[in-house]
Amino acid sequence: MPDGPYNNLELDQHWKKFVAASDSDAFEATVLEALAADALLRELVTDDTRALLKDLWMYQNGQQFDLDPISSVTGIFNRYTKSAFSETFRKELLVRLSDRRAPGAAFGEALHASVTDQAMKAKNRVQEQYILARESGNLREDQFDRMVIRANAAFDQLPMRAICDALRRGDKDAFKGAASKQMGLEDGPVL
Repeated sequence: MPDGPYNNLELDQHWKKFVAASDSDAFEATVLEALAADALLRELVTDDTRALLKDLWMYQNGQQFDLDPISSVTGIFNRYTKSAFSETFRKELLVRLSDRRAPGAAFGEALHASVTDQAMKAKNRVQEQYILARESGNLREDQFDRMVIRANAAFDQLPMRAICDALRRGDKDAFKGAASKQMGLEDGPVL
C-alpha cells in the first residue's frame, strides 16, 4: 500500500488496502469487491470461530433428534470466547431454532445474517474513517464523495454466499487471489 493519508487509519492492513484502492480509479469494481470480501473474511476467520463452526457443524450433522437444541447450541457457544460476531451468530441461530427450524437451515440462515451484519459494521467503520480523513483535511470533498460511492458499491456487491462458504471451511485465503490480481497503482485498469 502506498504511503499517504491512509497510514494512520484505525483499520487493519486489509481494510487499509481496500480504502486505498477505493481512492483510485485504477482499481475496478470487481477488485474492490474482492478486497472487501478478503478483509471481511480475514476479520471473521479466527481460531475460535473455526472451532465454534466445526463444533456446530458436527452437532448439526451428528444429531439424531434433540429435544432441546437451544440448550445444546448454547452449550457449544459457551465453550468459546465471545466476540461481536459470535454473539450476533448465537442470537441469530437461537432465534431460528426457537422458531422450530431444522438445525441445518437455522445454521445457514443465521450464518448469512451474521456475516451480513458484520459486513454492515465494517462498512460503517470504513465510512467513519473516510469522514475522519475528510475532517482532518486529508481528503478533498470530491475525493471523499468518490470513495464513499465506490466503497458502498463494493459492499453492496459482496459475494455473501461465497464468504459464508469460506467461513464454514475456515478458509481465510478464499479471496486472496482475487484481491491480489491488481494491487499496485502502477498496474492500471484491467483491460
